[in-house]
Amino acid sequence: MRKSLGMATLDQGKELPKVIEFIEFCIVSRGGWKVFPIRAAKMYRFFFWLVRRKNLGRSWASVLPYKRAVVRWAQSWQRDPFEVITPQLRDHLRKCFKNAVHEVVMQPKIMLSDELFIAIWEVLSDEDESEFVDKNILMVYKIAGFRAASLALGSDRRRWARVVRIKHVKFLPSRADPQRAFVLLPQTKTRPGCWQPVGHVISRNPDPESERCAVKRLLKQVELRERDGASRDDVLFSNPRTGKPYSKNVLNARLKSLIDRVASRWIGDTRLPGKPSDFFSAVSFRKAVLTRLKEGGLSPTQIATYADHKSIQSQMAYVCETFQAAGDTAAVLYERL
Repeated sequence: MRKSLGMATLDQGKELPKVIEFIEFCIVSRGGWKVFPIRAAKMYRFFFWLVRRKNLGRSWASVLPYKRAVVRWAQSWQRDPFEVITPQLRDHLRKCFKNAVHEVVMQPKIMLSDELFIAIWEVLSDEDESEFVDKNILMVYKIAGFRAASLALGSDRRRWARVVRIKHVKFLPSRADPQRAFVLLPQTKTRPGCWQPVGHVISRNPDPESERCAVKRLLKQVELRERDGASRDDVLFSNPRTGKPYSKNVLNARLKSLIDRVASRWIGDTRLPGKPSDFFSAVSFRKAVLTRLKEGGLSPTQIATYADHKSIQSQMAYVCETFQAAGDTAAVLYERL
């Protein structure tokens, strides 16, 4: 049976599982529906079931791959796989669809305050190698405001092309006196081509004695990786717990665990409905950086350039520093650290 089903699908690897899922639904659904004939009511009930079970959301487009697969397969068995659907029936089914699907409300993430960051910093130790790396990567995100999939390995198909490697970091004017760090992002979300890399300049903390300095932490991270025998082509941040590249999922998980460790679940006499970490993620760093720059009086054009966005309208998310602005923002970003 599987062989005959596969022959009737366009792409067996993608469509066959969808067809089989539809057949199983018909067999076990209420009333014991037979698979044939394929009727509109049967298909739409299958759509409702899919959306609830797979949490696809409210969009009709989310079930179209299943519709195409099943209809294409059904055409080999019956000339018209759908009965005529009247406008009234379609409106009725759409209303049922909306009523049957529970909308998933995502908790918006808020900016990471300086006080919370300092509390997290204080519980981490340089003596523990894992926490040492955590301090390095968190400090860079705190000041540079990079996208999470820049220093940490993301989950998208361009993750290996986007991640920063050791060869992408230079210290100016020299390692002996690192006043700035130049970080080359080989690819970004807005510039997918490797021929359009983006350079970021990160200034050191105006207080030379402070350990809360992104340039210092970058230098320590490069030196750690070199001591471990990493080559210039290896990723900049490796997870000492696993020996694998530091991933975006690990970044979020570590940040959330640290927040729950230092933050209170109470605001006055009110207890939070969830954990404190529910309100934060890696994007909280970038929101904090952008807010600080805006409060520091930088113009929208400067912030848009710093954020590496295509337009000023999309500036309210991410931050980076240009050669021309190098050092201008350091006093704003390091002020309370």
